Amino acid sequence: MSIYKGRTVVFLALALLFFLIRCDAYGEEAERKIINVVSDTMEVDSDRKLITFSGDVVAKEDFLVCSERLYIHYTGRDEVKQMIAEGNVRIVQGQKGAKGDRAVYNRDKRVVVITGSAEAIECGDMVKGDKITLYLDTNDVLVEADSDGRVRATIMPEKKECKEVSAGEVLGCP
Repeated sequence: MSIYKGRTVVFLALALLFFLIRCDAYGEEAERKIINVVSDTMEVDSDRKLITFSGDVVAKEDFLVCSERLYIHYTGRDEVKQMIAEGNVRIVQGQKGAKGDRAVYNRDKRVVVITGSAEAIECGDMVKGDKITLYLDTNDVLVEADSDGRVRATIMPEKKECKEVSAGEVLGCP
């Protein structure tokens, strides 16, 4: 197990990720293969095939993840299979965003499941529930009820906010 501290280690983290994440395709698919991560610390557990980033984590694939901790699980072929974000989690993709206590990203299915005070926003519209599932390739969203069995939504009649403020600004994820 290796532990690295400080933002100056970003280069080491990126170098490691480039070794772990191979780009076998070109174009948009290749862009999704690269994950850039910035954090205060990085820990690699090669036996468990797990990389742990801690402290003000910002990760970018074709969407942004901001959180306190990020766990990247990879396969025996050194391909990322899953990312788990915990602690003040914010997900941003263009004008859409979501937040919660925990998010699990299944890379093969391109699905993010957010739990714990889950909330999604887009252009001023907002929806809350216990569990929000984001389907990244189809832009579909499934919101499951909160503890009292209800989903809460606020739909704005005018979408001016969508042009004025990005989801990243609203959620505080650069």
